Amino acid sequence: MSKTSSYQLLRTKSPSTEAAAEAPWDLGFIIPVILLTVIGVVMVYSASYPLVLRVGHHQGYYYAERQALFALFGLTALFVVSRIKMKIIYRWAYPLLGVALGLLLVVLQIGRMTNGARSWLNLGPFSFQPSEFAKVALLLALARFFADYPKATASFKGLLPALAMVGAVCGLVLKGKDFGTAASIGLAVAALFFLSGVRFRHLAGLVAGAGAVGTAFIIHEPYRMARILSFLNPAAHTEAGGYQILRSLIALGSGGLMGRGFAASREKFFYLPNPETDSIFAVIGEELGLIFCLGIVGLFCWLGWRGMKIAAGSRDKFSSLVAVGMTNLIVIQAAINLLVILDLLPPTGLPLPFLSYGGSALLLNFIAVGLVANISRQGGFAEAAAAVPAARGRKVAGEKSSREKPGGRVLRPRNF
Repeated sequence: MSKTSSYQLLRTKSPSTEAAAEAPWDLGFIIPVILLTVIGVVMVYSASYPLVLRVGHHQGYYYAERQALFALFGLTALFVVSRIKMKIIYRWAYPLLGVALGLLLVVLQIGRMTNGARSWLNLGPFSFQPSEFAKVALLLALARFFADYPKATASFKGLLPALAMVGAVCGLVLKGKDFGTAASIGLAVAALFFLSGVRFRHLAGLVAGAGAVGTAFIIHEPYRMARILSFLNPAAHTEAGGYQILRSLIALGSGGLMGRGFAASREKFFYLPNPETDSIFAVIGEELGLIFCLGIVGLFCWLGWRGMKIAAGSRDKFSSLVAVGMTNLIVIQAAINLLVILDLLPPTGLPLPFLSYGGSALLLNFIAVGLVANISRQGGFAEAAAAVPAARGRKVAGEKSSREKPGGRVLRPRNF
């Protein structure tokens, strides 16, 4: 493979002169999502029961009921997003990023502080986390950029607009002291850059630079440094995250192969911090055992495999990159949560997709699934001429006209 060649996973098929018929739903991608969501509602009921008793709710299924309601909203959003033409999503990619940046600015001014991070907006009886929306919007904008300007991956200067988008989102998220979310965004972006064909030396330099910036942020904030120390020696730093790690390992170990039985967890009774959100996998391990936990890991692997297969089969680069970005966003966040519970990563505060209690994350994960389902049904852009407006740039000599669908356009940004 030459230095400038694209990765074969994101192949772009030649434009079709006729709109392709919509395919049926890719059940291989949807089924693991539904199964994880159902398991999540049931386990939120079990994990949140002690909290319900403590706060005095009369209904033991209070949190499970709200999680089921969030799931219904999410399924509705999935269906709606899956019906929108990809050319419309393409056109709205940059405006959606602008809206996300605006919300991140708003939350810095009037947002609610939770666990040391200012990342929530109160909307009456519900709360909304703008950083969840920003993840999806950023990946859509990056997918459009790399589809419009495929030659941008050939030089570091060509990547500057994309890096500016990433820096704006991550900078505002870090300003709100949400380091875990910024890290998950960075990993998803790195995967998208790699599969867009960014040269390895440029990607390695960017990863090294991001690592240096992350290290500086960790050193600058004592509580983040304490989390690193608690990860290295949980027993000696129980006040800074080590306690959660120890209780998670105790819960997983006491579950054994088959678990104590549903709703029989002991650690959820105020020993394990946040059992219904960040630590729900530990409760699952204690109650249902190792074999069931491996089944959950298998569902995430299944989801990731099907998502990447959909990306490889799409008919244009924009759709392919969107499918890659949304799939990686879910799988990477799941991997981070599981590795934290297993004491293989420092505590981050990230929820487990589709399983942890929380409306914002669940809704945006369903929207991400809806985008991938959209691509699996439509195959990407139905008509090349209708998909992309007139080119804004200079055509590379010897290449085709710029009025092609994303992935087929051979443009370069002006002044690059």
